[in-house]
Amino acid sequence: MNDEQKKIEEIKRLLGDNKTPTPLRHAASSGIFLGLFFALKYLCFMYSLEYPLLIFPFIIGTLLVPFFAFSFTRLYRELYFQNKPFKFSVAWVHGTWLYLFSTIIMLLPVYMFYSRVLPDALPILKQSFEEAYALAPQLKEQLFNAFGEDPMSVIAKYTSSEYMLDNLLSCLNRNFIAGALLSLINAAILQRK
Repeated sequence: MNDEQKKIEEIKRLLGDNKTPTPLRHAASSGIFLGLFFALKYLCFMYSLEYPLLIFPFIIGTLLVPFFAFSFTRLYRELYFQNKPFKFSVAWVHGTWLYLFSTIIMLLPVYMFYSRVLPDALPILKQSFEEAYALAPQLKEQLFNAFGEDPMSVIAKYTSSEYMLDNLLSCLNRNFIAGALLSLINAAILQRK
């Protein structure tokens, strides 16, 4: 057994994979790692309200996500499809499942954002609105016309606990659909006939 085969067997052992090459099993174990990256990226977003420079790691992390997904799908191909055909559909299914599992892990910091961080930031946001209204009195009327009510009441309503499940499901839906679309690109690049 050469060094490369030993490395592949060690990766399989670490991921907990046996010889069954299912996209679901590998995507679930790889999705944990990508999900932790998603969570870290989202934490940067959460705290960018208090520390504005954290928006830059969030943006950079967002741009890196497709490359990580590509790497995990390529790893799956190299582990289980050495010198064998790797169909477009198998690569796409693996990438889609990968995004689903990583998004599920990311829902914990999203929940923390909507339940803890954002409600604590509402008084600061209200003060910022009041300062903006003092500088531009017409802004209050324009925002009221756009929203049909005071913007702060709209924000408070959509961050309340009754909209919590809607917020979490919309986050899951957005990330899953974006992941499925990005996986189309990865599958097209990684397929091997």
